[in-house]
Amino acid sequence: MSRTGTILVAHPGLPIGSPFRRSVIYIYRDDLRGTYGVIVNYRSNLSVQEVCNNKGINFPDDTIMIHKGGPVNEHALVMLHTQDWRSSSTEDTSEWAISSDTFMLEKLASGDYPPYFRICAGVASWAPGQLDLELAGKFPYKPEFAWLTGKATDDILFNYDLDDQYTMALESCGKQMIQQFF
Repeated sequence: MSRTGTILVAHPGLPIGSPFRRSVIYIYRDDLRGTYGVIVNYRSNLSVQEVCNNKGINFPDDTIMIHKGGPVNEHALVMLHTQDWRSSSTEDTSEWAISSDTFMLEKLASGDYPPYFRICAGVASWAPGQLDLELAGKFPYKPEFAWLTGKATDDILFNYDLDDQYTMALESCGKQMIQQFF
């Protein structure tokens, strides 16, 4: 079963120092090649404007920040956004889409924005079968630190940041788990 379009929420007991502590990850691909996602709740100190300026693109808004998408390929930009917006590399994931190219930045700089989006530097990835072991808490992973999973929503993905987003995602996963029994 593919997890594409779901969220992973770090277990509250995950130790300090873990790169995934208190993280909310949107899974945008889950297939035979592995599982790929972006952390959506941690902002970096880098603005989209700074990145665009480095690429010679005039981006007028200095308030939109790059998020820390994950520890893999941290210099690559990946944009999670609504499917009603396209760039040259856009891939639909489930209810949302992923883009990763310079053209997406040029479109944003010209004022062409999707209704919801988040730009992330880096990704989170798992080898084939690795996430299954983590979710089951099988060796070498510990069951007390297994991920929580849930359905992604616009609200959880785009309307919060940091601890507020983590708390909302945690509550949503809890409600979804309880609803499975009734």
